[in-house]
This record gives sequence, C-alpha cells and structure tokens, in this order.
Amino acid sequence: MAGYKDAAIDVLSEAGVALGSEEIARRAIDRGLLKPRGATPGASMGAALYLDIKKLGEGSRFVQTGPATFGLRRPEPGPRPAPRPKPGGPVGPSGGRSPDPAAARNWLWSTTSRNWPVVKGKNVWAVNQRRKTKLVSRGDRMAFYVKGSNQFQGVFEVASGWHGPTASWPDTTVGSEFPYEIDLRPVQLGHASLQRLVGKLEFIESKKSAGIYLRGSVSGPSNLGKPVSDGDLELILGELRAAPEGPRGGGGGDPQDPVTAKEFAPVESWDFIGERIHDLPAPKLKDISSIIGDIKGGDVAIPVFQRGYTWKRTQIEELWESIFQGFFVGSILTWGSREQLATDPVHGAPALRDQAEMVLDGQQRMTSLYYAVAAPDEPLPDNRPMRFFVDLKALLNPRASASDIVFSEMTGGPKESAYRDEAAQFAEKVFPLTKLHDRDYLLWLSKFMEYLKG
Repeated sequence: MAGYKDAAIDVLSEAGVALGSEEIARRAIDRGLLKPRGATPGASMGAALYLDIKKLGEGSRFVQTGPATFGLRRPEPGPRPAPRPKPGGPVGPSGGRSPDPAAARNWLWSTTSRNWPVVKGKNVWAVNQRRKTKLVSRGDRMAFYVKGSNQFQGVFEVASGWHGPTASWPDTTVGSEFPYEIDLRPVQLGHASLQRLVGKLEFIESKKSAGIYLRGSVSGPSNLGKPVSDGDLELILGELRAAPEGPRGGGGGDPQDPVTAKEFAPVESWDFIGERIHDLPAPKLKDISSIIGDIKGGDVAIPVFQRGYTWKRTQIEELWESIFQGFFVGSILTWGSREQLATDPVHGAPALRDQAEMVLDGQQRMTSLYYAVAAPDEPLPDNRPMRFFVDLKALLNPRASASDIVFSEMTGGPKESAYRDEAAQFAEKVFPLTKLHDRDYLLWLSKFMEYLKG
C-alpha cells in the first residue's frame, strides 16, 4: 500500500492535470493505492503534498496550482534516454534527466559497512521499494555515508536509469531483496570525516542531532529526503580528495585527534551507530475542555490550503457516540510553525491570535468537538445551526443502539427550545453537550442527582 505522496504521483501522472486533494485521495483509494487513515483522507493528502512542497521547494515532485489543488512539477526539457536493459527482477521507473550539470541534484545516502564494498566495487546502488526511486535520476550525484564509520567514503554520478538487479547485497538486516538498481560512475573515493565537517555542512541544521540527517528516509535519500547543496557536496569532495587512502589523522576521525578536536568539541550528543532520533516532541494528551479552550482562545488555525468544514450533523453525532463508548477516534496532527501562512479560524470560532497552531490532519473532528460544545451561531454545511444532546437512557442501556446515544435539534426549534430548561432536561434524561464547556457539567450532574433522589 503506497503512502500519500506515492499515491498522488501515480494518480496525477495518470490524470495529466492538477486535481484537488479530495479528488486525488478518492482516486487513490478507488484504485487501491491508499488505505484511508482517519475520517478525512483528502485533508491528509493536502497536508502531505503541501508540506512536501514547503520542505523541498523546487526539489518537490509537486506544485500547488490553487487552494487544495496540486499537480506534478514538469520535468526538465530534454531527451529521456532509455535505460540499459538488465536481466531479472521487476523494472522500476526508468530513464531520467540527461546528465545536464545545471539540472542535476546532489543526494546523500547511508549504507552499511557490509554493503559499501558492493557499491564501490560494482559501481551500483539498489533500493528495496519502488517509492525510493522517485527522486534520483540519471546525472545526479550521490554521496555515501558508511554507518558506524563516521565517514563519507565516496561520491558517484548516476550513470543510468533504474533497472532490475545485478548485484548481491550481503547485508540482509535492511531487507533481503533490492529489486531496483542504478549504475554509478565514481567521482571520488576516500575518507571524509563527519567530525571534521559537521560544523561546516549546512544541511546538518541541528549539530546536536546530526544523526537524524544521516538516516534514510521513506522517500529514499538521507537528509530527510532533501537534496544537499553544491557547497556541501564540494566540502565532502574536498575531504575525500585529501584522504583517498585512509582517514586523515588516523582513527577514523577520532575526537581526540588534535586536528578534529576543536570542531568536535561543541557537539554534545552523538549517536551515529544507533542513529537514534533526538529531540522529537512527545505527543500531547489533551482533554476535550482543553481543546475547546484552545480553539475559543484563537490558538488553533486551519491553513487555507485545506478544504473547509464539511461534516454533516449525523457525522458529528457519530463522533460523539464513539467518544461516549470509549472508542479510539484518531489523533490530531498540528504544526507550530512560525512561518506566516494564510489561515482561518475553526468554523464558528473567534479570530485567531498570532502564531496559532495549525491543524494539518483532524480539522473535521476538532471542529465537530468545538461545534457541539461551544454551540456557535453558525449553520452546519448541510443544515441550519444545531444543538447536540446525549440521551442518557440510551447511553446507559446496553441493549440500545449506539446511534441513539447522541442526537441533534435545530437551534430555535420547538424541541431545542424546550430542552433549554433544566427541568425538561432532567425529566427527559437529556444532557446538553454545551454543559461540557468550562466544566458546567459538574454542577448539572449534581442537580441531576438531586432530581433523581427526589
């Protein structure tokens, strides 16, 4: 099953035109390319493509052509030479750009010490998944970091398109089959100490967490799947040329080496062998009242590249019924960026504060939580303003249908007006969800218990 970006590439390639994120997700699901995760796959698709564009810029395969609308970036002009055929195995995406230095990009890849001799001995590289072939094309340059050595040990030019396998790879810890292979042309072999270079390499933005930039990514290359600059590649090449036979200063860049000690000293934490990711934020656990408070306070924003709020009253009811039954309703993905992006408040919420947290996935659920509790005087997409209630009799009756637990009434309608009176709520055993706001439910429950005793 493909991820969002891989599925989008296949859908957009077939369509030949830009499509809305909702349509991309729908076609991907219909074709079996994507398994929907959460209730809003279109919003998740839009967020994935938008963030890819923000992260990679012109290196992204995607372009945004309008609100929540995306297409594929046009390839550079020029012939796409056919790959040299190779025997055996499935053939992945072939060809690529002609080796035009102005169009070529630089990539960083990590390999194990057991597989590195195959790379430099046979001048090939291989990957185990088709999605990892998407970024690299003929004419690009690849720098290889050998895990456990603290060394970059070679730079190569990509000499072919992707083809079937010809080499045997001894290290099976990363997967026993590598069906997608490309030919390489050596540019420079040697030993470039990471410890010497870490303070100079621009792509390692966090010097304390250098290991994260050396890990492979879901899209293949290291450095979070992003190209490295010509300047960084030249720094690596310079070190390789200076030490073609072995590490300078001995010891593989030992931090006690006086040549490297000064540059290595500021780095407090290294974990290149285990390649542990440092400093990733822990998930936040928030109760519903905190989420409602954040939205009401203007601290939750919806990026304009997402579709608007679309859920119907029945979908809101089903979400709350799942909550009352203790079912998992998914996580919410937010982005605390300082970038100035166009955003809107949650449907029915007050104006935003500066630097509000942006919701990338979960807008429909978060808005539904807020709408049912805050009861803004805003119509739902399919109806007039609604108020939501819990039928306590259905909630406490194990034989009742789950679909009877939460119901809604039109604001200002006869039933909704009647249920504004607490006496009517107690008599009908109906709990208004608006009482969850600011913990009003505690007082309501106290009064309800007195009513039941009564």
